[in-house]
Amino acid sequence: MDLVTYDDYDKISQEVRRYCAQKYVALAETLLPYVNGDMGEITPGHAAAYINLVKELGRLYGAQKPPRDPEAMIPASKVQALMAAAAQSTEQQIQAAVAEAEARIRREIAAQSADDMEQARKAVLSRLEQVKPGGV
Repeated sequence: MDLVTYDDYDKISQEVRRYCAQKYVALAETLLPYVNGDMGEITPGHAAAYINLVKELGRLYGAQKPPRDPEAMIPASKVQALMAAAAQSTEQQIQAAVAEAEARIRREIAAQSADDMEQARKAVLSRLEQVKPGGV
C-alpha cells in the first residue's frame, strides 16, 4: 500500500465524501416513498432510517457545525507572507546584533591594544632609563 501525500489526502477525502453523498442521496430517494406515505402506512423503522440518513449526510459535510467566522480565518497565502516577514525581521535583528557585537569587540580590542602599547612604551622607557649612562 502506497502512502499518500497530504495534498493527495485532501483530494481523496473530497472524492470519498462525494461518493458517500451520492450513495446517501440515492438511498434517501429509495426511502422517501416509505416515509411520505406513498407506499402506505409509515413505519417507525423507515422513518428512523430516513432521519438517520439525513443526519449522516449533514455530518458528512459538517452541516451541524457552527458557522465559521470568516474574519477569524487567515488565508494560507497571508500566513506564508506573515511567516516570510517574520523570518526577514528575525534575520535583520540577527544581523544588527552581530554588527553591534563586532563593533563592540573592535572597540575593546583597540582599547586593549592601546593599553598594551602604552604599557610597552612605559616599560621600554623605564628600561632605557635604567640603561642610560649616568642613570641609576
